[in-house]
Amino acid sequence: MSGSALFETFTRAPLAFDHGEGTWLVTDKGERYLDFGGGVAVNSLGHSHPHLVSALT
Repeated sequence: MSGSALFETFTRAPLAFDHGEGTWLVTDKGERYLDFGGGVAVNSLGHSHPHLVSALT
């Protein structure tokens, strides 16, 4: 059996995120997008909170 078991159902958005700031995702071009991602295994604490970064590094 050959080929992929995955279907390309949706077109991927031409975005490349560079980093996160709180609830925002920032692209490599500096564009900011509100992160509405949620669900199992998703960080509910935001991105790069200074207290968490300090505690974990």
